[in-house]
Amino acid sequence: FALIGLLGVQVATGLVADDEIATTGPLNRFVASATGLAATGWHKGYGLWLLLALVVLHIVAIVVYRLRGKNLVTPMITGDKPLPVGTPGSADGWAQRLTAAVLIGLCALLVAWVLQFGGAGPGA
Repeated sequence: FALIGLLGVQVATGLVADDEIATTGPLNRFVASATGLAATGWHKGYGLWLLLALVVLHIVAIVVYRLRGKNLVTPMITGDKPLPVGTPGSADGWAQRLTAAVLIGLCALLVAWVLQFGGAGPGA
C-alpha cells in the first residue's frame, strides 16, 4: 500500500510540477508558482528516493519469499496462485472482466482529459 500510495503522490506532484527549464506538468497553470516548485522539489528529491527505496524493499521481499519456498512472481504475472484446501478462489467471470475493461476505459478518458490542459510536452 505504501508503494501504491507513493506512486499516487508522485503522479500528483508531477502533474503540477515545473522545473523552470524544460518540463511543466499539464496542471501547473492551476497552482501558484511556489506550489509547482515545491511539487517539483518533492517529485525529484524525497519522492524519488522514497520510491526507489520502496521498489528495492519490494524486490527484497520477493527474493526473501522465494528463498522460503514461495514463488510470488508467477502468480503476479499469471494472476493465479494455488490456494490451501478449503480457501475459496476469487471470482473471475465476465462481470469482473467487463468491470475491469470499463475501469481501464475510464482511466484512459481521465488521462486524455488531463493531457488536454498540457501545453508543450513530448511530441509537441
